[in-house]
Amino acid sequence: AVLTVIGAPLSARAQASLGAANGATKGPVEITADDAIEWLRDAHLYRARGRAVVTQGDTVIRADVIEAAYDPAQAGGAQAIQTVTATGHVNITS
Repeated sequence: AVLTVIGAPLSARAQASLGAANGATKGPVEITADDAIEWLRDAHLYRARGRAVVTQGDTVIRADVIEAAYDPAQAGGAQAIQTVTATGHVNITS
């Protein structure tokens, strides 16, 4: 499963930033997973399970489960990813 989100910068709770300085974006955010990608509309959250990967530019976060929270009120209708929480076998490269 693959989900591509074009929006604002993305950051991980592990202090790795996927966004560029001053709020500039490094391109679209891609979320992939072997098992499933869920859209939890009411919670404003995407959940990827099973060897989940989030990529933006040169930054990659890998984990068993990744949750990406987004801002539904982003101008222009884009769902801007605000935070990423990764759990289980987490690896961050940039």
